[in-house]
Amino acid sequence: MPPRHAIRSGRIAEERRLFYVAVTRARKRVYLFNGPHHHAPTGERFVEPSRFLTEAVKHTLA
Repeated sequence: MPPRHAIRSGRIAEERRLFYVAVTRARKRVYLFNGPHHHAPTGERFVEPSRFLTEAVKHTLA
């Protein structure tokens, strides 16, 4: 997160808003997983948690 198309088109704020809404509207539980990801076409490896996982979101999950 965010998806590559959002980064390229500059729609990070919209994707961040959608992520926050999804997390805060969960009825009982939210499971967030972070695992390494390899983007085959570019060869990039992603190992860091999403930039959307801010302290405000983490506080909501506690």
